[in-house]
Amino acid sequence: MNDSKIDISKYLVIGYYTPNQNYKQMAENMKASIEKQGLECYIEERPNALVASKQYPLPMPWVANCAQCADFCLEMYLKFPDKHIWFLDADSEMFQFPSMLLDSSLVFDISMPVLTNKYVTNEYVSNSIIFKQSRQTLKVLKSWVEITHARVQKMMEGGYPPPYRKAWDQQTLQDALEKNSRCRFMPLPLTYGKMTPTPKGEELMVGIDPNEIVIQQYQASRQNKFLVGTTFGVVAAVKRFMKEKKIPPECFHCTEYEHQSWFIYKIDGE
Repeated sequence: MNDSKIDISKYLVIGYYTPNQNYKQMAENMKASIEKQGLECYIEERPNALVASKQYPLPMPWVANCAQCADFCLEMYLKFPDKHIWFLDADSEMFQFPSMLLDSSLVFDISMPVLTNKYVTNEYVSNSIIFKQSRQTLKVLKSWVEITHARVQKMMEGGYPPPYRKAWDQQTLQDALEKNSRCRFMPLPLTYGKMTPTPKGEELMVGIDPNEIVIQQYQASRQNKFLVGTTFGVVAAVKRFMKEKKIPPECFHCTEYEHQSWFIYKIDGE
């Protein structure tokens, strides 16, 4: 643990989770890892923004839940006016003390990772965002909330095609920052928001020394974004039924249809 509590006391790490899958446990693990390094952390549960349906197909509920980030960050910024707010995704873990925060030579209002790889160029990554207390930060936060509300509403009205990227929280924040040119933006080192490799083992943030990682984000949304807001418990119920009836597990077949709000399942012989 780092003993620089006086120097770091101006920072408050925040995060939220929704009542889906194991997000609560992940958020609690994140909080524990942060407090282990001597930082203060605040987490809270927020309700699902949407329930999956024919009107709101997947992954729309997941996008809407992620979009709550804008409101949450503004609320925390106003609730703790004596703190610099550092937002982290709930599935993050702090491996070592963030010594960069003690560097007084770094002058900025907002900082977050900016990613370039073979898929994207200068894409803002919203898994780790620092909001310092300043007039320009407040302007950006209010603009972010305004843009987010408008984009989510348009998404719900069918104005964007899946996967609804225009309503993604990192996109709306990037647009808010570009509208406020006086805001002092600083790219946050990728070691402060290191995403784990994809399920296929592909590294999206290349060239990073594992020993230098401060924040690791486990990308739980890759597995969960087509479950958030669904009745995914139906599948679990079917499996329980099969166990009770002693039906072999290999007889169960389930297909998850991307951008749809249902599962197709079949039990051999049923």
